[in-house]
Amino acid sequence: MVGKPLKIITGVLFILYFTIFTSVLLRSFSENLKIIYLDKLPIIVIVVIFIFAITFSNKLGFKTISRVNLLILPVIMFCILFVIIANFKNYDFNGLFPILGKGFKTTFFTGLSNMFAFSSISILYFLPPFLEDNKAFKRVARISTIFSVILFFLGIVSFLALFPFIRNSEEIMALYLATRYIEFGRFFQRLDAIFLLIWTIGVISYLCIAFSLSINIFKKITNIVDINGILYCFSGILYILSLMPTNLAQLNYIEINIFKYVIFILLFAYSPLVLIFANIKKRLRGGKNEKIP
Repeated sequence: MVGKPLKIITGVLFILYFTIFTSVLLRSFSENLKIIYLDKLPIIVIVVIFIFAITFSNKLGFKTISRVNLLILPVIMFCILFVIIANFKNYDFNGLFPILGKGFKTTFFTGLSNMFAFSSISILYFLPPFLEDNKAFKRVARISTIFSVILFFLGIVSFLALFPFIRNSEEIMALYLATRYIEFGRFFQRLDAIFLLIWTIGVISYLCIAFSLSINIFKKITNIVDINGILYCFSGILYILSLMPTNLAQLNYIEINIFKYVIFILLFAYSPLVLIFANIKKRLRGGKNEKIP
């Protein structure tokens, strides 16, 4: 740590980040479910169902959530790879051109804000206290980052090859649209329903982790032992924030024009600086670790 004030400031920033990010993702996915299958169900009811699942899972504890995710993750990865490979016959690779899109400057400098797609890397910052062997952290971080980069790359290439219009289509999940093109004869059609079920379970699992981290950070900076009251309070806040955007267009505006810049500054500018200063302080003190409360 680099001091208690900075610890509190950093903790509050990440609590806000995880809470707002969870609410945006929850509302966005709920809107997609409503558009695809649940058009007659009010958005409030869909959000409440997700809130209940997140709250109940966190009542069981972080270890239970992590074990469930350990089972779900291989299934999610297999589904993504399956969708990418199964659509190969439908690809038109002309959609990949021109290379570098609008130019080198736009791709590698102006487009840096698009690194918000790797926002899940924030979980790695808070993972060490949950690991029994801290030496395994580097291996976990490397493997998870490599797999994420590979899946993102394959996903983007397949979307560009399959949907030349994908950049202008923000109403429905691109990966879900890709499943609608998959057919294996007359007996295996409309696999999108199975995919959506698995993807829903995966989203709930991810939301549970992000929600659990925000509660754990609050517990650390306030030294509160009993989290039951905090759990229900955060659930209420998540519910309110999820329903604040009035429509999907407003939600897309928040994600594209506001939130991605906040994520970029917090995760790829502020957090590395904190880690650098923390390591400098550690070396000045002779390499002794401070006890984290």
